[in-house]
Amino acid sequence: MTAETDAIAVVRRSLALCRAGKDRPHTADGDANSQELINQEWKPVDPDGESMDLGILLTMTGPRIEFFDEQVLNAIAGGITQVVICGAGFDDRALRFRTPGLRFFDLDLPEVSAEKARRLRSGGADTSRLTLVPIDFRTDDVAAALDVAGHDASQPTLFLAEHLFVFLTKRDVIALLAGLHRRAAAGSRLAATLESHAAGLDSDTVIAEFNREFFGDIVAMPSIYSRSTFLTLFVDAGWAVEAPDVVRGVPHTDVIDTEFVSAIA
Repeated sequence: MTAETDAIAVVRRSLALCRAGKDRPHTADGDANSQELINQEWKPVDPDGESMDLGILLTMTGPRIEFFDEQVLNAIAGGITQVVICGAGFDDRALRFRTPGLRFFDLDLPEVSAEKARRLRSGGADTSRLTLVPIDFRTDDVAAALDVAGHDASQPTLFLAEHLFVFLTKRDVIALLAGLHRRAAAGSRLAATLESHAAGLDSDTVIAEFNREFFGDIVAMPSIYSRSTFLTLFVDAGWAVEAPDVVRGVPHTDVIDTEFVSAIA
């Protein structure tokens, strides 16, 4: 494994551990302890095997976890019967929010999907309403992948992209937004996080400084733009952003915020 792969794996595990460390909602048929089932023997350690303090990460991700949980619950209440989670990682929402008639599609890299499948099997999880979809958003067509996986493009869908865009190039983000819109029937919704900076700053400079400061240039996080730049990408792909729902999250640095966005097809 490369240093970048190791670092990203640590991020995925840490996020899964943070989700297990919160008091979170679940549906009547859902499993309140599903994140622990997926996490199994994982411990909070860095790539060198040293113990990590998840306190800071939990503070940063807490509002984000709550936002996306709420998006799923609102979709269920609104009668949406499909949830597509892009970059699902080891997220447990398909088990936590299990609901009769509701199908989840968890999309992530082939190796992540395989590891998640193994953990779900070993934990004896009920995955009858979950489809794991191996995909690389940098090279694969998300619309085609969903079609093969059995997603019904004639029915409304909730699409989620939590902490995903920042790892993709602008070209990849554009392709993903357009591909999801091609699968979005009337009434579909998209919720996403954006890592954004204030207007007037040079995005290339902000990205270079952030990558150097946080990951020592080991991990490439190429998509940090102004809010207006991001929202233009949504509109160009056919999504109508609900401006009142652009919520400022916990800042990463003095110039970078995580923002929560919801949009309709």
